[in-house]
Amino acid sequence: MYIIHILFTAFKIKLVKRNKEELMKRRVLSLALTAMMLSAAMVGCGSGGNDSNSGTNNSTEGKTLELYYQKTNVDQFQKIVDKYNEENTKNITVELNAVASDTSKQVFQTRMATKEYMDILQHWTSQAEFRLQIEAGLISDLSNENWVDNVVESYKEISSVDGKLYSLPLAANTMGVAYNKTMFSENNWDIPTTWAEFISLCETMQSAGFTPLVFSNGDKDTVSQKWYMISGLVGDAESFYLGIKDGNGEKVTDNDIAKITSEKLIEVNKFAQKDSMGCSYSQSCADFANGVAPMMITGIWTQSAIEDANPDIDYAYFPLPGDDGNINLVTAVDICLAAIEPSENNEEARDFIAYCAQPEIAQMYHDMDGQPSPILGVEVSNDKIDLLQPHIAEGKTFIFYGDYFPAGERNNIDNACQTLLVDEDIEAFQTEWQRIITAEQ
Repeated sequence: MYIIHILFTAFKIKLVKRNKEELMKRRVLSLALTAMMLSAAMVGCGSGGNDSNSGTNNSTEGKTLELYYQKTNVDQFQKIVDKYNEENTKNITVELNAVASDTSKQVFQTRMATKEYMDILQHWTSQAEFRLQIEAGLISDLSNENWVDNVVESYKEISSVDGKLYSLPLAANTMGVAYNKTMFSENNWDIPTTWAEFISLCETMQSAGFTPLVFSNGDKDTVSQKWYMISGLVGDAESFYLGIKDGNGEKVTDNDIAKITSEKLIEVNKFAQKDSMGCSYSQSCADFANGVAPMMITGIWTQSAIEDANPDIDYAYFPLPGDDGNINLVTAVDICLAAIEPSENNEEARDFIAYCAQPEIAQMYHDMDGQPSPILGVEVSNDKIDLLQPHIAEGKTFIFYGDYFPAGERNNIDNACQTLLVDEDIEAFQTEWQRIITAEQ
Protein backbone atom coordinates (compact mmCIF):
# COMPACT_ATOMS: atom_id res chain seq x y z
CA MET A 1 0.00 0.00 0.00
CA TYR A 2 2.93 2.32 0.76
CA ILE A 3 4.38 1.68 -2.71
CA ILE A 4 1.05 2.59 -4.30
CA HIS A 5 0.84 5.81 -2.28
CA ILE A 6 4.38 6.97 -3.18
CA LEU A 7 4.06 6.17 -6.88
CA PHE A 8 0.58 7.61 -7.09
CA THR A 9 1.77 10.90 -5.55
CA ALA A 10 4.74 11.07 -7.93
CA PHE A 11 2.50 10.62 -10.94
CA LYS A 12 0.20 13.39 -9.75
CA ILE A 13 3.10 15.85 -9.52
CA LYS A 14 4.05 15.17 -13.14
CA LEU A 15 0.60 15.89 -14.58
CA VAL A 16 0.55 18.57 -17.26
CA LYS A 17 -2.04 21.28 -17.22
CA ARG A 18 -3.54 20.55 -20.63
CA ASN A 19 -6.31 17.99 -20.46
CA LYS A 20 -5.52 17.44 -16.82
CA GLU A 21 -8.35 15.08 -16.08
CA GLU A 22 -7.65 12.77 -19.06
CA LEU A 23 -3.92 12.71 -18.43
CA MET A 24 -4.52 11.95 -14.77
CA LYS A 25 -6.55 8.91 -15.72
CA ARG A 26 -3.83 7.60 -18.02
CA ARG A 27 -1.05 7.90 -15.49
CA VAL A 28 -3.14 6.66 -12.61
CA LEU A 29 -4.14 3.65 -14.70
CA SER A 30 -0.46 2.97 -15.46
CA LEU A 31 0.26 3.12 -11.75
CA ALA A 32 -2.60 0.84 -10.89
CA LEU A 33 -1.52 -1.81 -13.36
CA THR A 34 2.07 -1.51 -12.16
CA ALA A 35 1.10 -1.82 -8.53
CA MET A 36 -0.99 -4.88 -9.14
CA MET A 37 1.75 -6.63 -11.13
CA LEU A 38 4.52 -5.79 -8.67
CA SER A 39 2.64 -6.36 -5.45
CA ALA A 40 2.28 -9.55 -3.51
CA ALA A 41 -0.76 -10.12 -1.36
CA MET A 42 -1.93 -6.90 0.22
CA VAL A 43 -4.05 -6.80 3.32
CA GLY A 44 -7.57 -5.53 2.64
CA CYS A 45 -8.71 -2.58 4.63
CA GLY A 46 -12.40 -3.38 4.64
CA SER A 47 -14.39 -6.49 5.16
CA GLY A 48 -16.87 -6.16 2.27
CA GLY A 49 -19.22 -9.05 1.69
CA ASN A 50 -21.87 -9.95 4.19
CA ASP A 51 -21.33 -7.05 6.56
CA SER A 52 -21.94 -4.48 3.82
CA ASN A 53 -24.47 -1.78 4.61
CA SER A 54 -26.27 -3.02 1.48
CA GLY A 55 -28.53 -6.02 1.31
CA THR A 56 -28.98 -6.36 5.05
CA ASN A 57 -32.64 -7.26 4.95
CA ASN A 58 -32.64 -10.89 6.10
CA SER A 59 -36.37 -11.19 5.47
CA THR A 60 -35.92 -11.24 1.68
CA GLU A 61 -38.20 -13.91 0.26
CA GLY A 62 -37.38 -15.56 -3.02
CA LYS A 63 -35.81 -12.60 -4.83
CA THR A 64 -34.40 -13.43 -8.29
CA LEU A 65 -32.00 -10.90 -9.82
CA GLU A 66 -30.79 -10.51 -13.38
CA LEU A 67 -27.08 -9.94 -13.95
CA TYR A 68 -26.68 -8.45 -17.43
CA TYR A 69 -23.32 -9.85 -18.52
CA GLN A 70 -21.50 -8.70 -21.67
CA LYS A 71 -18.01 -10.18 -21.38
CA THR A 72 -17.30 -13.51 -23.08
CA ASN A 73 -15.89 -15.35 -20.02
CA VAL A 74 -19.39 -16.42 -19.06
CA ASP A 75 -18.50 -19.85 -17.69
CA GLN A 76 -15.93 -18.32 -15.35
CA PHE A 77 -18.21 -15.70 -13.89
CA GLN A 78 -21.02 -18.22 -13.61
CA LYS A 79 -18.89 -19.97 -10.99
CA ILE A 80 -18.94 -16.84 -8.86
CA VAL A 81 -22.69 -16.49 -9.34
CA ASP A 82 -23.21 -20.13 -8.35
CA LYS A 83 -21.04 -19.67 -5.27
CA TYR A 84 -23.04 -16.62 -4.20
CA ASN A 85 -26.35 -18.43 -4.77
CA GLU A 86 -25.15 -21.29 -2.58
CA GLU A 87 -23.69 -19.17 0.21
CA ASN A 88 -26.02 -16.22 0.68
CA THR A 89 -28.56 -16.64 3.49
CA LYS A 90 -31.03 -14.06 2.19
CA ASN A 91 -32.86 -16.29 -0.29
CA ILE A 92 -31.45 -14.30 -3.21
CA THR A 93 -30.88 -15.98 -6.56
CA VAL A 94 -28.77 -14.26 -9.21
CA GLU A 95 -29.30 -15.35 -12.80
CA LEU A 96 -26.56 -14.50 -15.28
CA ASN A 97 -27.95 -13.24 -18.59
CA ALA A 98 -25.11 -13.54 -21.10
CA VAL A 99 -25.65 -11.16 -24.02
CA ALA A 100 -23.72 -11.47 -27.28
CA SER A 101 -20.85 -8.98 -27.29
CA ASP A 102 -21.64 -7.60 -30.75
CA THR A 103 -25.15 -6.48 -29.72
CA SER A 104 -24.90 -6.12 -25.94
CA LYS A 105 -24.36 -2.37 -25.85
CA GLN A 106 -27.24 -1.63 -28.19
CA VAL A 107 -29.53 -3.97 -26.27
CA PHE A 108 -28.44 -2.39 -22.99
CA GLN A 109 -29.25 1.13 -24.18
CA THR A 110 -32.59 0.04 -25.59
CA ARG A 111 -33.59 -1.64 -22.36
CA MET A 112 -32.60 1.37 -20.28
CA ALA A 113 -34.54 3.68 -22.60
CA THR A 114 -37.65 1.49 -22.42
CA LYS A 115 -37.28 0.97 -18.65
CA GLU A 116 -36.81 -2.79 -18.97
CA TYR A 117 -34.24 -2.64 -16.21
CA MET A 118 -31.86 -5.39 -15.23
CA ASP A 119 -30.80 -5.51 -11.57
CA ILE A 120 -27.02 -5.87 -11.83
CA LEU A 121 -24.99 -4.60 -14.75
CA GLN A 122 -21.57 -5.72 -15.96
CA HIS A 123 -20.00 -2.97 -18.00
CA TRP A 124 -16.74 -0.99 -18.44
CA THR A 125 -16.12 2.07 -16.30
CA SER A 126 -14.93 4.50 -18.97
CA GLN A 127 -17.28 3.67 -21.82
CA ALA A 128 -19.53 6.49 -22.90
CA GLU A 129 -22.83 4.62 -22.80
CA PHE A 130 -22.19 3.60 -19.18
CA ARG A 131 -21.42 7.15 -18.15
CA LEU A 132 -24.50 8.44 -19.93
CA GLN A 133 -26.63 6.21 -17.70
CA ILE A 134 -24.81 7.63 -14.67
CA GLU A 135 -25.67 11.14 -15.83
CA ALA A 136 -29.30 10.03 -16.23
CA GLY A 137 -29.36 8.87 -12.60
CA LEU A 138 -29.93 5.22 -13.51
CA ILE A 139 -26.73 3.81 -11.95
CA SER A 140 -26.49 3.66 -8.16
CA ASP A 141 -23.88 5.66 -6.28
CA LEU A 142 -21.85 3.06 -4.36
CA SER A 143 -19.41 5.49 -2.75
CA ASN A 144 -20.58 4.75 0.80
CA GLU A 145 -20.60 0.95 0.62
CA ASN A 146 -18.37 -0.74 3.19
CA TRP A 147 -16.43 -2.63 0.51
CA VAL A 148 -15.09 0.57 -1.06
CA ASP A 149 -12.07 0.37 1.24
CA ASN A 150 -11.19 -2.94 -0.42
CA VAL A 151 -10.44 -1.18 -3.72
CA VAL A 152 -6.96 0.16 -4.46
CA GLU A 153 -7.15 3.96 -4.20
CA SER A 154 -5.88 4.61 -7.71
CA TYR A 155 -8.53 2.31 -9.19
CA LYS A 156 -11.21 4.16 -7.23
CA GLU A 157 -10.10 7.42 -8.79
CA ILE A 158 -10.01 5.98 -12.30
CA SER A 159 -13.46 4.47 -11.90
CA SER A 160 -15.11 7.49 -10.28
CA VAL A 161 -17.26 10.09 -11.98
CA ASP A 162 -17.31 13.55 -10.39
CA GLY A 163 -15.77 12.08 -7.26
CA LYS A 164 -18.38 9.34 -6.85
CA LEU A 165 -17.92 5.60 -7.33
CA TYR A 166 -20.70 3.95 -9.34
CA SER A 167 -19.20 0.52 -9.86
CA LEU A 168 -16.92 -2.18 -8.50
CA PRO A 169 -13.85 -2.54 -10.77
CA LEU A 170 -12.81 -6.18 -11.03
CA ALA A 171 -9.83 -6.14 -13.41
CA ALA A 172 -7.51 -3.99 -15.50
CA ASN A 173 -6.19 -4.80 -18.93
CA THR A 174 -3.76 -3.94 -21.69
CA MET A 175 -2.93 -5.28 -25.15
CA GLY A 176 0.03 -7.07 -26.68
CA VAL A 177 0.89 -9.98 -28.94
CA ALA A 178 -0.05 -13.41 -27.64
CA TYR A 179 2.57 -15.90 -28.79
CA ASN A 180 2.85 -19.68 -28.63
CA LYS A 181 6.04 -20.26 -26.64
CA THR A 182 6.34 -23.88 -27.78
CA MET A 183 6.18 -22.94 -31.47
CA PHE A 184 8.66 -20.11 -30.93
CA SER A 185 11.11 -22.44 -29.19
CA GLU A 186 10.80 -25.23 -31.74
CA ASN A 187 11.45 -22.86 -34.64
CA ASN A 188 14.09 -20.64 -32.96
CA TRP A 189 12.02 -17.51 -33.42
CA ASP A 190 13.01 -14.45 -31.39
CA ILE A 191 10.67 -11.89 -29.91
CA PRO A 192 10.85 -8.77 -32.13
CA THR A 193 11.96 -5.44 -30.72
CA THR A 194 11.01 -3.15 -33.65
CA TRP A 195 8.15 -3.01 -36.13
CA ALA A 196 10.50 -4.06 -38.95
CA GLU A 197 11.58 -7.09 -36.92
CA PHE A 198 7.93 -7.98 -36.30
CA ILE A 199 7.13 -7.84 -40.01
CA SER A 200 10.31 -9.83 -40.79
CA LEU A 201 9.24 -12.47 -38.26
CA CYS A 202 5.85 -12.74 -39.93
CA GLU A 203 7.53 -13.16 -43.31
CA THR A 204 9.82 -15.86 -41.89
CA MET A 205 6.86 -17.73 -40.46
CA GLN A 206 4.94 -17.43 -43.71
CA SER A 207 7.89 -18.70 -45.76
CA ALA A 208 8.13 -21.70 -43.45
CA GLY A 209 4.50 -22.60 -44.17
CA PHE A 210 2.91 -21.06 -41.08
CA THR A 211 0.02 -18.62 -40.90
CA PRO A 212 1.70 -16.01 -38.66
CA LEU A 213 -1.40 -14.40 -37.13
CA VAL A 214 -4.98 -15.25 -36.32
CA PHE A 215 -7.35 -12.26 -36.53
CA SER A 216 -11.01 -12.05 -35.54
CA ASN A 217 -11.95 -9.54 -38.25
CA GLY A 218 -15.52 -10.82 -38.24
CA ASP A 219 -15.98 -8.91 -34.96
CA LYS A 220 -15.58 -5.27 -35.90
CA ASP A 221 -14.72 -4.07 -32.41
CA THR A 222 -11.61 -6.28 -32.35
CA VAL A 223 -10.50 -4.65 -35.61
CA SER A 224 -10.80 -1.17 -34.12
CA GLN A 225 -8.96 -2.35 -30.98
CA LYS A 226 -5.96 -3.21 -33.15
CA TRP A 227 -6.23 0.17 -34.89
CA TYR A 228 -6.20 2.01 -31.56
CA MET A 229 -3.36 -0.17 -30.30
CA ILE A 230 -1.14 0.54 -33.31
CA SER A 231 -1.91 4.27 -33.20
CA GLY A 232 -0.03 4.52 -29.91
CA LEU A 233 3.15 3.44 -31.69
CA VAL A 234 2.84 6.00 -34.48
CA GLY A 235 2.76 9.34 -32.68
CA ASP A 236 1.10 11.35 -29.94
CA ALA A 237 -2.07 9.27 -29.93
CA GLU A 238 -3.31 10.91 -26.75
CA SER A 239 -3.40 14.38 -28.31
CA PHE A 240 -4.96 12.91 -31.45
CA TYR A 241 -7.83 11.30 -29.56
CA LEU A 242 -8.36 14.22 -27.21
CA GLY A 243 -8.54 16.50 -30.24
CA ILE A 244 -11.21 14.27 -31.75
CA LYS A 245 -13.10 13.98 -28.47
CA ASP A 246 -13.08 17.72 -27.77
CA GLY A 247 -13.58 18.75 -31.39
CA ASN A 248 -10.59 21.12 -31.41
CA GLY A 249 -7.91 18.89 -32.89
CA GLU A 250 -6.57 18.23 -36.35
CA LYS A 251 -9.04 16.62 -38.75
CA VAL A 252 -8.73 12.89 -39.27
CA THR A 253 -8.38 13.51 -43.00
CA ASP A 254 -5.32 15.70 -42.38
CA ASN A 255 -3.68 13.61 -39.67
CA ASP A 256 -0.59 11.48 -40.28
CA ILE A 257 -1.36 9.28 -37.26
CA ALA A 258 -4.59 8.13 -38.88
CA LYS A 259 -2.88 7.52 -42.22
CA ILE A 260 0.18 5.67 -40.91
CA THR A 261 -1.84 3.62 -38.42
CA SER A 262 -4.11 2.49 -41.24
CA GLU A 263 -1.12 1.55 -43.37
CA LYS A 264 0.34 -0.55 -40.59
CA LEU A 265 -2.95 -2.31 -39.85
CA ILE A 266 -3.33 -3.23 -43.51
CA GLU A 267 0.29 -4.39 -43.61
CA VAL A 268 -0.01 -6.71 -40.65
CA ASN A 269 -3.43 -7.98 -41.73
CA LYS A 270 -1.78 -9.59 -44.78
CA PHE A 271 -0.27 -12.16 -42.42
CA ALA A 272 -3.62 -13.22 -40.96
CA GLN A 273 -5.55 -16.36 -41.91
CA LYS A 274 -7.47 -16.25 -45.19
CA ASP A 275 -10.90 -16.45 -43.58
CA SER A 276 -10.24 -13.72 -40.98
CA MET A 277 -13.31 -11.70 -42.04
CA GLY A 278 -15.46 -14.67 -41.07
CA CYS A 279 -13.65 -15.31 -37.79
CA SER A 280 -15.22 -14.30 -34.48
CA TYR A 281 -13.45 -13.34 -31.27
CA SER A 282 -14.16 -16.69 -29.61
CA GLN A 283 -13.05 -18.63 -32.70
CA SER A 284 -9.80 -16.66 -32.91
CA CYS A 285 -8.96 -17.54 -29.30
CA ALA A 286 -9.69 -21.20 -29.96
CA ASP A 287 -7.65 -21.16 -33.18
CA PHE A 288 -4.65 -19.60 -31.45
CA ALA A 289 -4.96 -22.00 -28.53
CA ASN A 290 -4.89 -24.97 -30.89
CA GLY A 291 -1.90 -23.90 -32.96
CA VAL A 292 -3.56 -22.49 -36.07
CA ALA A 293 -1.14 -19.56 -35.82
CA PRO A 294 1.78 -18.81 -33.50
CA MET A 295 0.67 -15.23 -32.76
CA MET A 296 -2.43 -13.14 -32.13
CA ILE A 297 -2.56 -9.35 -31.59
CA THR A 298 -5.04 -8.98 -28.77
CA GLY A 299 -5.69 -8.02 -25.16
CA ILE A 300 -4.66 -9.89 -22.05
CA TRP A 301 -8.37 -10.45 -21.42
CA THR A 302 -8.13 -13.37 -23.87
CA GLN A 303 -6.37 -15.54 -21.30
CA SER A 304 -9.47 -17.30 -20.07
CA ALA A 305 -10.80 -18.00 -23.57
CA ILE A 306 -7.43 -19.33 -24.73
CA GLU A 307 -7.01 -21.63 -21.75
CA ASP A 308 -10.59 -22.85 -21.95
CA ALA A 309 -9.89 -23.94 -25.53
CA ASN A 310 -6.56 -25.58 -24.64
CA PRO A 311 -5.54 -25.80 -20.95
CA ASP A 312 -2.13 -27.18 -21.92
CA ILE A 313 -0.96 -24.38 -24.20
CA ASP A 314 2.30 -22.66 -23.22
CA TYR A 315 1.98 -19.01 -24.21
CA ALA A 316 2.56 -15.45 -23.07
CA TYR A 317 2.31 -11.87 -24.37
CA PHE A 318 4.98 -9.51 -25.71
CA PRO A 319 4.55 -5.79 -26.49
CA LEU A 320 4.01 -4.82 -30.11
CA PRO A 321 6.97 -2.52 -30.91
CA GLY A 322 7.03 0.63 -33.02
CA ASP A 323 9.39 1.62 -35.82
CA ASP A 324 12.24 2.61 -33.52
CA GLY A 325 11.43 0.04 -30.84
CA ASN A 326 9.17 2.39 -28.92
CA ILE A 327 6.49 0.84 -26.75
CA ASN A 328 3.17 2.49 -25.87
CA LEU A 329 0.55 0.13 -24.46
CA VAL A 330 -3.15 0.89 -24.70
CA THR A 331 -4.79 0.32 -21.31
CA ALA A 332 -8.20 0.40 -19.66
CA VAL A 333 -10.05 -0.68 -16.57
CA ASP A 334 -11.74 -3.94 -17.47
CA ILE A 335 -15.11 -5.16 -16.27
CA CYS A 336 -17.04 -3.56 -13.45
CA LEU A 337 -20.29 -4.34 -11.66
CA ALA A 338 -22.99 -1.75 -11.06
CA ALA A 339 -26.46 -1.66 -9.50
CA ILE A 340 -29.38 -0.22 -11.45
CA GLU A 341 -30.94 2.51 -9.34
CA PRO A 342 -34.62 2.11 -10.42
CA SER A 343 -34.55 -1.67 -9.92
CA GLU A 344 -36.91 -2.92 -7.25
CA ASN A 345 -34.10 -5.28 -6.25
CA ASN A 346 -31.51 -2.57 -5.78
CA GLU A 347 -30.69 -3.54 -2.20
CA GLU A 348 -30.14 -7.16 -3.19
CA ALA A 349 -28.03 -6.09 -6.18
CA ARG A 350 -25.77 -4.17 -3.82
CA ASP A 351 -25.45 -7.29 -1.70
CA PHE A 352 -24.15 -9.31 -4.65
CA ILE A 353 -21.67 -6.56 -5.57
CA ALA A 354 -20.44 -6.45 -1.98
CA TYR A 355 -19.94 -10.21 -2.12
CA CYS A 356 -17.79 -9.85 -5.25
CA ALA A 357 -15.71 -7.13 -3.55
CA GLN A 358 -14.42 -9.57 -0.95
CA PRO A 359 -10.71 -10.36 -1.47
CA GLU A 360 -11.35 -14.11 -1.60
CA ILE A 361 -13.93 -13.69 -4.39
CA ALA A 362 -11.75 -11.21 -6.25
CA GLN A 363 -8.90 -13.72 -5.92
CA MET A 364 -11.16 -16.39 -7.40
CA TYR A 365 -11.87 -14.14 -10.38
CA HIS A 366 -8.21 -13.24 -10.88
CA ASP A 367 -7.15 -16.88 -10.74
CA MET A 368 -9.58 -17.66 -13.55
CA ASP A 369 -9.18 -14.51 -15.63
CA GLY A 370 -5.48 -13.72 -15.13
CA GLN A 371 -5.72 -9.93 -15.33
CA PRO A 372 -4.40 -7.59 -12.61
CA SER A 373 -6.89 -7.09 -9.79
CA PRO A 374 -7.96 -3.75 -8.26
CA ILE A 375 -8.92 -5.43 -4.97
CA LEU A 376 -6.59 -5.29 -1.98
CA GLY A 377 -5.59 -8.68 -0.64
CA VAL A 378 -5.49 -10.36 -4.05
CA GLU A 379 -2.17 -11.99 -4.86
CA VAL A 380 -1.36 -11.27 -8.48
CA SER A 381 1.00 -13.79 -10.02
CA ASN A 382 0.94 -14.17 -13.79
CA ASP A 383 4.12 -14.80 -15.76
CA LYS A 384 2.19 -14.55 -19.03
CA ILE A 385 2.28 -10.76 -18.80
CA ASP A 386 5.85 -10.38 -17.50
CA LEU A 387 7.07 -8.87 -20.78
CA LEU A 388 4.40 -6.16 -20.62
CA GLN A 389 4.90 -5.19 -16.99
CA PRO A 390 8.18 -3.20 -17.26
CA HIS A 391 6.68 -0.88 -19.87
CA ILE A 392 3.61 -0.31 -17.73
CA ALA A 393 5.88 0.40 -14.77
CA GLU A 394 7.62 3.08 -16.83
CA GLY A 395 4.31 4.68 -17.77
CA LYS A 396 4.51 3.75 -21.45
CA THR A 397 0.74 3.62 -21.74
CA PHE A 398 -2.25 5.54 -23.02
CA ILE A 399 -5.93 5.13 -22.30
CA PHE A 400 -8.07 3.29 -24.82
CA TYR A 401 -9.77 6.43 -26.10
CA GLY A 402 -12.29 4.45 -28.10
CA ASP A 403 -14.10 4.16 -24.77
CA TYR A 404 -14.70 7.91 -24.70
CA PHE A 405 -16.52 8.15 -28.00
CA PRO A 406 -20.32 8.06 -27.80
CA ALA A 407 -21.71 4.59 -28.41
CA GLY A 408 -23.16 5.37 -31.83
CA GLU A 409 -19.99 7.11 -32.98
CA ARG A 410 -17.79 4.26 -31.79
CA ASN A 411 -19.99 1.70 -33.51
CA ASN A 412 -19.66 3.61 -36.79
CA ILE A 413 -15.88 3.88 -36.35
CA ASP A 414 -15.75 0.12 -35.76
CA ASN A 415 -17.61 -0.37 -39.04
CA ALA A 416 -15.17 1.91 -40.83
CA CYS A 417 -12.16 0.00 -39.44
CA GLN A 418 -13.64 -3.27 -40.64
CA THR A 419 -14.32 -1.81 -44.09
CA LEU A 420 -10.73 -0.56 -44.22
CA LEU A 421 -9.47 -4.14 -44.13
CA VAL A 422 -11.87 -5.13 -46.91
CA ASP A 423 -11.17 -2.39 -49.46
CA GLU A 424 -7.82 -1.09 -48.11
CA ASP A 425 -8.88 2.43 -49.09
CA ILE A 426 -7.17 4.63 -46.49
CA GLU A 427 -8.42 7.93 -47.91
CA ALA A 428 -12.01 6.68 -47.84
CA PHE A 429 -11.50 5.48 -44.25
CA GLN A 430 -10.21 8.85 -43.07
CA THR A 431 -13.01 10.64 -44.88
CA GLU A 432 -15.63 8.37 -43.31
CA TRP A 433 -14.22 8.81 -39.81
CA GLN A 434 -14.22 12.59 -40.24
CA ARG A 435 -17.82 12.41 -41.45
CA ILE A 436 -18.79 10.39 -38.36
CA ILE A 437 -17.13 12.88 -36.02
CA THR A 438 -18.66 15.91 -37.76
CA ALA A 439 -22.13 14.35 -37.63
CA GLU A 440 -21.84 13.79 -33.87
CA GLN A 441 -20.54 17.25 -32.99
